[in-house]
Amino acid sequence: MKKNNKELINKVEYLENEEAIKILKSVKNSDRIFYIIYFLLTISYILLMIHVISTMGLILITVLYLILSLDLALTQKRYTDRVMKETIEKTILPEAYINLNIYNAKKILCNERMYKYSLNNIAYGYILLGDFEEAKKFIKYVDSKRKDLILQSQIIQNKMEILFLQENIKECNKECANLEKIIKFIPGKYKKEARLNINLKRAINEKNFQKTDELCNELEKKKKIFYKVKAAYYRGLVQERRKENCDEYYKFVAENGNNIIIANNARKKLKITDIKNIYNKSNHIAYKIFKFIALLLVIYSTIFWSMYTIYIFNK
Repeated sequence: MKKNNKELINKVEYLENEEAIKILKSVKNSDRIFYIIYFLLTISYILLMIHVISTMGLILITVLYLILSLDLALTQKRYTDRVMKETIEKTILPEAYINLNIYNAKKILCNERMYKYSLNNIAYGYILLGDFEEAKKFIKYVDSKRKDLILQSQIIQNKMEILFLQENIKECNKECANLEKIIKFIPGKYKKEARLNINLKRAINEKNFQKTDELCNELEKKKKIFYKVKAAYYRGLVQERRKENCDEYYKFVAENGNNIIIANNARKKLKITDIKNIYNKSNHIAYKIFKFIALLLVIYSTIFWSMYTIYIFNK
């Protein structure tokens, strides 16, 4: 990766939010434990190889080592991805989402494709916080690089989100049209999300409450608080533009949206100033138990094969 790419992410600082820092430290500590487990597993593998005589035994042990290593790496990735997803969908803490993507981007500098995805995710985090100028810096950088259609669709959706929140209906509709041009070429999961996003933006911009309500019902099927907050805001926004009662919807957004821009907008509209942020977090007990057991096993294995090797050589 080029030097200026490294300089870009190295200039980005972690956001100073107490809960966000806790989540970042938790993921960093989890990574450290993973590296320790992998290191001890490798030592055990090397020590075990010393005592294996047959070729078949060497092959079997090597295959087992590779399978265990891959399983550990995939488990760690799934955990990190899940924590990152939960910072938005459950905790509604964009600061944590941004910090985790900064941390991730610094780890994967050699993987330019994933690096660009992380930068685009950082942009999305800043959009949720209402810092559009900071978001645009990352969007501009990623948009200037070679990209696949999935990333391109996500970049366009970030642009749509900024224009939508700025109530720039004309330009927002243009970006919807740009997304429409490539939507048939992207995979099913991403296509469905992009289509829902386009239809929601258009229905809201057209002040069509019935259509917006139907699409919000679809959004709420994800059964996460973040999507319920978004759905309530969209319904409230259409009602407001139709000059109808929107207080019930905005009240839900204000009480459950923490520090994201739509929650702050709702509070301004309702003139609410005393809402306390509620950060719902998962403990990931099953994952922690798995990590603890894996660590104990590799420690025991390393000690056993170390002592056995010393015994054989001193015999």
